[in-house]
Amino acid sequence: MQDDLVDVAGHLKSIEIDGKRLIDPKRVAIAGFSYGGYASLVGAMKNSDLFRCAVSLEPVTDLTIGFGGGEKTKREKIIVGDPEKDREKLKENSPAFHIDEMTIPIYIQWGLGPKSLGKSHAKPFTHHLGVDGEFHKSDNVTIRLFPNEDHVPSVEANKIVKKDLEEFLRRYLID
Repeated sequence: MQDDLVDVAGHLKSIEIDGKRLIDPKRVAIAGFSYGGYASLVGAMKNSDLFRCAVSLEPVTDLTIGFGGGEKTKREKIIVGDPEKDREKLKENSPAFHIDEMTIPIYIQWGLGPKSLGKSHAKPFTHHLGVDGEFHKSDNVTIRLFPNEDHVPSVEANKIVKKDLEEFLRRYLID
């Protein structure tokens, strides 16, 4: 999937119609939810030359702990890798171990409730960036945490995220 996202972004940037680019290459963002949020962070980590900014909602950040943040299932071990046998490969592809390599602006949102990935996947980012509280905004990273939300946020939480994203995307793609 990651290669597909990179290929599409690169292809769209190269298309010209009547001498005009189809898209402005300086205004391309990558965004996703859950696994798509992981893909957005990987795009920020490995392909920052293609994207102006990244939006990552409820992302997986550490493949060594799995998608549920606990014991990896047999299926996960087959598809993603075994945390014992494939630890280095998993770390290589885990945004949590490459925070400083992400040079484009990033917006990340996690719920921290009992049915959320955020309890385990937010920790590397919040610890590394010294996040204290439910909202953190620095030069390149914006993090929104919802202490009582699960993996799929409520309507109220989504309204807050929508407002955050309008500001974030306006700042990096329009202004």
